[in-house]
Amino acid sequence: MFERNSEDQKFDYSKLILTLLTVFLIAIASFQVGRNTKSTIDHNLKVEELNNEKHLVKNDLENEKLLTLLRAMERKQIKIPENTKTAASNPAKGNSDEKITDECLFIASKNSTKYHRSDCSTAQRIKESNRICFASEKDAESEGYTAATDCAKK
Repeated sequence: MFERNSEDQKFDYSKLILTLLTVFLIAIASFQVGRNTKSTIDHNLKVEELNNEKHLVKNDLENEKLLTLLRAMERKQIKIPENTKTAASNPAKGNSDEKITDECLFIASKNSTKYHRSDCSTAQRIKESNRICFASEKDAESEGYTAATDCAKK
């Protein structure tokens, strides 16, 4: 009853090997397809996020320039006519960049206590978002800034 014949012990290993090989190949193919799909989706999201950040940075720089110009004009107590405000908000129509450079004879950083002449190399390295413009040395000193010594007076 517990004895087995040698004919019963023969098992067809070729079918088992073929089945295991098929399952293994399908698993590898599925893994690769999933991996490729994931990397493509993540890559597209990063590109869109970068494009949105660039757009936001550009708008922030334009807004910062306009705010700097408005602050400089307020210090001089210059009133802005209504038609000028629309021209300043649209750089293509107005010369807002020229107005900013005319007002920026002296430049300081938000993160510093020193001010520089606008033609000084140190002033050129200050980020636009951190720049504070002054029309004169007196304006800069009245705001609490001191003259930088790296660019000597001409």
